[in-house]
Amino acid sequence: MGPQDVAGHYLNNAPKQSVNVGAAYQTDPLSFGRLTARADLSYRPDVYFREFNGPLDEQKAYSLLNLALIWDSSDKKYRVHLYATNVTDEAYIMQVDSSDNFGSRFVAWGAPRQVGIELKANF
Repeated sequence: MGPQDVAGHYLNNAPKQSVNVGAAYQTDPLSFGRLTARADLSYRPDVYFREFNGPLDEQKAYSLLNLALIWDSSDKKYRVHLYATNVTDEAYIMQVDSSDNFGSRFVAWGAPRQVGIELKANF
């Protein structure tokens, strides 16, 4: 195929910048324990997965919002952690690979919205 000029193109999977912001609020100790609420927001601008910077190599900018609510018992023996990740159910690509043999591309999608609960006991 020979040499190709990719001068001025973005590096693979390297955005100009990205932003992560988190905030948490924790109550004072209450008779039944302590509550903590947390929100995390991350933003990633356009990114290219190959050096050619073509439209099929690009993931457009996206944001992810994660939320959590945590209860810790007064004696710190128990914890309940409710969480939701990718709250807005953003569809985004994490990785692109290709096959030279078949001329096809394969993508790995980021995780969809997930909601869960974690229960913890200290003995």
